[in-house]
Amino acid sequence: SLHDALPICEKDTDGHGTHVAGIAAGNGAALDTKYSGLAPNADIVIIKAGNGSFDTSNIIIALDYLKNLATSLGKPIVVNMSLGSQTGAHDGTDPLELAIDAFTDVAAGRIVVVASGNENGENIHKQLALQAGNAATIALQVPTTTTTDSQDVFQFTAYANDTSTVNLTVTAPDGTQAISLSSNGTSVMAGNAKVYLSNFVDPESGDRKVQVYVTRTTTSIDVSGSWNIAITNTSASSLTLDGWLDTKGDDYSEISLIGGDSNYLVTIPGCASKAITVGSYMAKIDWYAASGSGYNYTAGTQDDISTFSSKGPRRDNVVKPNITANGQAAISCLSSDSGLANDSAYMVVNGLYRIEQGTS
Repeated sequence: SLHDALPICEKDTDGHGTHVAGIAAGNGAALDTKYSGLAPNADIVIIKAGNGSFDTSNIIIALDYLKNLATSLGKPIVVNMSLGSQTGAHDGTDPLELAIDAFTDVAAGRIVVVASGNENGENIHKQLALQAGNAATIALQVPTTTTTDSQDVFQFTAYANDTSTVNLTVTAPDGTQAISLSSNGTSVMAGNAKVYLSNFVDPESGDRKVQVYVTRTTTSIDVSGSWNIAITNTSASSLTLDGWLDTKGDDYSEISLIGGDSNYLVTIPGCASKAITVGSYMAKIDWYAASGSGYNYTAGTQDDISTFSSKGPRRDNVVKPNITANGQAAISCLSSDSGLANDSAYMVVNGLYRIEQGTS
């Protein structure tokens, strides 16, 4: 049938991609170029790398495709990556970060721009300095939840500054413990939860990597309380570990890392050595919506770094991010499929342009 012959029509139901694309290269034609992007005459190539999430292998394949395309056309190319996560070594050794470095060639006109992340203030990082034979405890407070979306509770990942050996002991709120590295996990809390432990030399970073992943047996079980991760330095020399609460289960956004800070939070792949990693500053503190009402940010200072903009440096103390740009009250295109047209406080021109913020 004719319907079967038609191409699949992709939709931006989130609105983020449309907004970012408009900032980069929108021509502003809806309002006589009033809200044009930074490079309105640029050619655009849009790569779909997934639905709701972006598989690393897909992004690497996209980079290869874009490199070949730019070469065949004889044109320079800037790749935007408004994506990232805290899962990784934060030192530029992630496979996607290495692919970005391999893609980048300033002389050939190829660069990659990456968002630094919007997690400043979430306090999901913690650093431990351990002398030989000493131990320290990382505490996480898991709240009671009545939602039932996911069995995942949390994942905490830490990297040492070398290959020094460590031991792990996880203590659940009821005092039961897990020390086993079994791939099937260790049952705790009378079988209500499972703890999966990893402890090995990471082949990507070359450093010791430890990981604690906790699930609950069913989505209706309560596993709230204080979870403690004891790390013992069993080597003959001192070491430093940097760890991140890199995953919170869908029902556990309010988990807190006790004594955590917001250092070393540039997301992966923003730690790529050759990427231009971009933070956000507040260039505009207030605006008028299409309704005529005025709005303003109640946190932060104009012309200062945005309160949410993820801070560096990398785990190996290389400076990241590299630069900041206006990331608050940025006016750009509205996706007609996003469902955001009725969000009156942020709609600047009804049905056309809206306000967003972020390091993207």
